[in-house]
Amino acid sequence: MIKDKRGLDYIDWALSMGLFLIIVVALFVFLKPGAEPAFSGDNLLDIVETNLLKDAGSVIKETPLFVKKLNNKDATNNNALLKIKLNSDWIFKKVDSTAVFGFLPITVPTRNLVFDCSIGSCNGNFVLVWVPSNPLPSQPDLTINCPSPTNLAVCDALLGSTVTLEGVDSDLIDSLKNKEYAQVRDDWHFPKEKDFSIRVNNTLIIGGQEPGPQANVIVKELKYWEIVGSSRAPATINLRVW
Repeated sequence: MIKDKRGLDYIDWALSMGLFLIIVVALFVFLKPGAEPAFSGDNLLDIVETNLLKDAGSVIKETPLFVKKLNNKDATNNNALLKIKLNSDWIFKKVDSTAVFGFLPITVPTRNLVFDCSIGSCNGNFVLVWVPSNPLPSQPDLTINCPSPTNLAVCDALLGSTVTLEGVDSDLIDSLKNKEYAQVRDDWHFPKEKDFSIRVNNTLIIGGQEPGPQANVIVKELKYWEIVGSSRAPATINLRVW
């Protein structure tokens, strides 16, 4: 009987030790202590693109305005002023016009556009160009106020559909270009053992030391607008990670 009990104790010990070893091995397999996290090329490119657009991205909006008729006086003989307003986070930067007749000059930049007819009756088509006035703008609110709105003989005007153009701001790109690469890499939480570079229209904006001939370089090309003040131009953005 004693021998049988010792045998059972040995089996229990062996099972316990085996279970312990399995747990230890599993911890090493899944936790991998001391191992560096793996980053795929796509993940690295996503980090660069997301942070680039966060730091240098901007939008420009264009809204057509059709003024079929605006008299210089309303029914009570007061100046008939057509007014277009934006909320505080946005500002009109430019007003383009085609086939315009009889309007006084329009002042920009402003949040409140005023159209004033200098003769008996005016008409014309405009494109209102507007941009955010701070980095995190609220939802835009664009309103039109026609004098005597129910009297189309005095004022007949309407806004068309707004077009939003996404891009990178030229001033913000210049600011990024003047920053230290190591600091930007830290701010963007980019892995220290990896590097990246950004080029806009073939001009290097920021980047680490050029990769060696054996480096695995992953490339992504983006087509955006480069926004310069109230104007825009096509831009090709080249992202590289290695």
